[in-house]
Amino acid sequence: MTVGNLVRGAAPEPKPATKFLPKWWREAKGISDSEGRPMSLSDKPSGSEYAAGASAADFNLTFKRCVPFMEAMSIGYILPLHFDLIIDQKEDGNYEWVSRADEQLGMSSPNQIKEIPEWPDHTTLGLRINNPWAVRTEPGVSCLFIQPMNRPDLELQVFSGVVDTDKYTIPVNFPFSIKKTDGPSSRIIEIGTPLAQIIPFRREDCKSKTFDLDSKTEKSMNKEFGGIMSRVQNYYRSLYSRKEYK
Repeated sequence: MTVGNLVRGAAPEPKPATKFLPKWWREAKGISDSEGRPMSLSDKPSGSEYAAGASAADFNLTFKRCVPFMEAMSIGYILPLHFDLIIDQKEDGNYEWVSRADEQLGMSSPNQIKEIPEWPDHTTLGLRINNPWAVRTEPGVSCLFIQPMNRPDLELQVFSGVVDTDKYTIPVNFPFSIKKTDGPSSRIIEIGTPLAQIIPFRREDCKSKTFDLDSKTEKSMNKEFGGIMSRVQNYYRSLYSRKEYK
């Protein structure tokens, strides 16, 4: 995947999503005690302490040790906001916004979005981010543009879209909604804030089917699952394949 900047160096570059993992994720603990209190791995009882009465049930792996959660945050690339966006929520519930230049924001007609339900605790202003980056991929590869996954801390929520970026080579813009506040507020969404996650994928036809497991297969699966759970927590860590984005 390649990206071209229409404003020539004035915008922060899209980078692999691993470069944008938030502070709260980096500082989170990997285990917690039986009451949900975060712990460091060094705090976990030793084998002798387990023998004295502690058990594996007294400790839980947190989301920090969940590979699917981590991979969702780190797959693909992050496109950062390329300007400071100031949004004021007024006493009457209306909004005002300011950016460095008019061309950084666009407007959607109310008729284009009026039938889209709003996310809880968000409001759709009819605004869109005019993205300066043009994404290009090799033939047969499209891109999924979505809200950065597992990031409820972000103020902006972009709408999702799939684009055949091997054919459509102009910038993809992002209509968005913003978190509501309980009262009047003034917020600055800073330049460099993660705006959208870009996940390239190869276009392929897929077929699906459902079927009932026979008793022999079900028995075998249950036996395998029981063996896994008796050996190690978070067994999936030994199965998943790393994905690299550069």
